[in-house]
Amino acid sequence: MSDVFVILPNGAKGGAERVLTGLIQNLHDNGKNCTLIYLSDEQLPGFGFSGKVEVKKGSFLINLIIFLPLRLAKLNKNAIVISSQFYINVWVGFLKNIGICRAKTIARESTRIFIRYRGWRKWMAELGVRMFYKQHNLIVAQTNAMARDISSLSNELHVIHLPNPFEPLKHTNQIDLPKSWYDFPLIVAAGRLIPIKRFDLLIKAFSPISERAKLLILGEGPERTKLEDLILSENLKGKVLLKGEVKNPIAYFDRAACCVVSSELEGFPNVLLEMMYSNGAIVSTLCADGIAKLPGVVKCKPNNVSALEMAINTVLSLSNNELKKNRDEMLKHLGSRTFQKYWENILINAI
Repeated sequence: MSDVFVILPNGAKGGAERVLTGLIQNLHDNGKNCTLIYLSDEQLPGFGFSGKVEVKKGSFLINLIIFLPLRLAKLNKNAIVISSQFYINVWVGFLKNIGICRAKTIARESTRIFIRYRGWRKWMAELGVRMFYKQHNLIVAQTNAMARDISSLSNELHVIHLPNPFEPLKHTNQIDLPKSWYDFPLIVAAGRLIPIKRFDLLIKAFSPISERAKLLILGEGPERTKLEDLILSENLKGKVLLKGEVKNPIAYFDRAACCVVSSELEGFPNVLLEMMYSNGAIVSTLCADGIAKLPGVVKCKPNNVSALEMAINTVLSLSNNELKKNRDEMLKHLGSRTFQKYWENILINAI
């Protein structure tokens, strides 16, 4: 039985971290010998893992350059190493290239790096892929677009498209809202408060319907002050709430009259799958490859206030029968995205 090692930079609660933590927890629960390695002690405990965890304190960069080669050198050729962040993927490929790492390696790509990067960064990214991604036993791209981007650089790369697996969070009825909010339809969004999530656009799209609904944004991040200023300038104080980070957003998604993903660009927003599990009233911008084919979701162009407002109004006007039909289609789709099937596909293609 092969030992499995998952490498994460820190305990950040992003989509890539959620997928890999969920995968390794599933493998651990099914009897695999698994180890989760954090290259920094920042933002821990992350999503949590009940198996073996190794945490390196101090600088991520130093631990990446010095600790990780020493750790991987101890692994035998039957071990399986999984990483997801681009710079870790490149570094592990380099370590295989020079013979330090003998283990089987799986590089999971979670963003369209050649779109997100510009100038010399894009050139360096392309060079890293050409030189070192070919060392990996398998490259897993979460969308077809990512797979095409990577495959276009070299015919030596073993790339497959494998959509993100999904396992629902435990259901809870615990929500905490201002008392007066329970009498209004609730629009809910969730994610880090960073520019690419375009919560500023969502707030502006919400403004015309603010007399008959409330907007709740779950998450924390560096854009908080800017968004708070926007709420005041749009005269939306008391109508928009930046709730901060919550451990389990499912109850809020379940309570919502409309759940919204407003991002400009994503690898693939895992929060969208969580919303689909909880509710049949979903709006999403076409911020990632694969969203256009999702059943039941009302889609709109990114970076367009009017389009987002129209999509939200469309969802708020859906009948109960239409919402039930959406929900049934969504749950059927999510049933095909299990961690077990995800792992089986990896083994078939990589081992």
